[in-house]
Amino acid sequence: MMFYPFDSQVCYADIIMKGNVDVYVKLVPDELNFFGDTELSQYFIRGYHHCIREIRKGKNGIRVEVLLGRRLVGNALTVFLPTLLLNIIGHSTNYFKPFFFEAVISVNLTVLLVLATMFISVSDSLPDTSYVKMIDIWLLFNLIIPFVEVLLHTYIDSLREEDGEGGEEREINHHGKPRKVEPLNNDQVIQVASASDKKLVSRDEKVQVNALRNFYSQTNRRQKKLDMADRAAHRIIPGIALTFIGVFWIVGLLLYTYPKRLGLINPYCDEF
Repeated sequence: MMFYPFDSQVCYADIIMKGNVDVYVKLVPDELNFFGDTELSQYFIRGYHHCIREIRKGKNGIRVEVLLGRRLVGNALTVFLPTLLLNIIGHSTNYFKPFFFEAVISVNLTVLLVLATMFISVSDSLPDTSYVKMIDIWLLFNLIIPFVEVLLHTYIDSLREEDGEGGEEREINHHGKPRKVEPLNNDQVIQVASASDKKLVSRDEKVQVNALRNFYSQTNRRQKKLDMADRAAHRIIPGIALTFIGVFWIVGLLLYTYPKRLGLINPYCDEF
C-alpha cells in the first residue's frame, strides 16, 4: 500500500496433490482461462499466469498468480481533481485587491478545512500502515499550500503602509465601507516619523541626516520585502506546486506501468 493508488498486488494460489498421489499423478500447466468478472470493487485483473514451482520440500505443484491493479480514473475524480480545484480557488485569492484581505484569509482557511476533512476521510477508508503512502504525500502537500498562503498574506499585509506613505492611495475597510487613504508628502512623512523618532527633527545636522537616511532605507527595505513576498505568491508557490504535480504523476505512472521492472512485485512466474 506504500504506492497507493499506483500500487499493484499479486495474489496466488498453490495447487498440489494430496498425500502420496503425486507419485502417480503429475500436474502439468497447460491452459489457464479466467471466466470471472475482471472488474472488482477495489481492483481490476491486469493479468494471470501459472507455472510449476516447489510448494513444499520435495513436492512440486502449480502456482496460479493473479496481478491486480487499480483504476486511476476513480481516484483522480474523487481525490486528485477536487484537491487540485480547491487549491486553484485558494491561489486565485493572490489576485484579490488588498482591500479584500479578510476574504483572502477566509477563503484559504475554508480550503484548508475542506482539505483536512478530505485527508481524514481518505485515511479512514484505507488500511492502517506504519509507513506513509503516496496518497498521504499528495494530501499533505495540498494542505501545506493554503497554510503557506495564509502566512504569506498575513506577512504581506503587515508590510503594507496603512497611512499612504508609499505615494499611492490605499483603500481600506472602514466599518464595512471602502475608504481611501491619501498619500502623505515628504514633509508629512517626516512629521509622522518624528513623533516616534526625535532624531529626525534634531538640531544637529549630522544626527538628522543619519536619522533620515536610516528612515528612508527602512522604507526601501520594506518595499523590497513586499516585492519579494508578492513574487513568492504569484510565481514561486505556483512553480513549486506545478513541479510537485509533475514529479508526483511521472513517478506514479512509472510505478503503475512497470511494477515488476522496478521491483515492486516479485511474482514467481516470469510471464508478468
